[in-house]
Amino acid sequence: MGSQFSSGFVPSELRQHVERPLARVKVLFDAFKRLCRDDFQNNGMFITRDQFQRVFDMDVDEAHRHFGYWDRARRGRVSSVELWGAMALCCAEREELKINFCFSELLDLDKDGALNEVELRLLL
Repeated sequence: MGSQFSSGFVPSELRQHVERPLARVKVLFDAFKRLCRDDFQNNGMFITRDQFQRVFDMDVDEAHRHFGYWDRARRGRVSSVELWGAMALCCAEREELKINFCFSELLDLDKDGALNEVELRLLL
């Protein structure tokens, strides 16, 4: 994620992404997971510009502009954990709910309630 986010600055056109209710983030995340499963484009570990455009229902130019804030290396994809985690953590919601979403949906891939060595390595 770009350094502008790390310093607390969020460009005005991106506020719609980081000020969503957590329930809406969950709906979008579920749409992303279905898209990955249906299209076999990737395993959900990253989101591509095309997937971003489809999940967020944007036109090509708007999606390219918004996605560019996340894809600072211009690889055409960004880490799902970074994107969905940032959106969840920026929600106007109780910290416990945001952290629970990040843990259960993004990090605990086998849904056993704990992070194993493989899941921890994926974070690094």
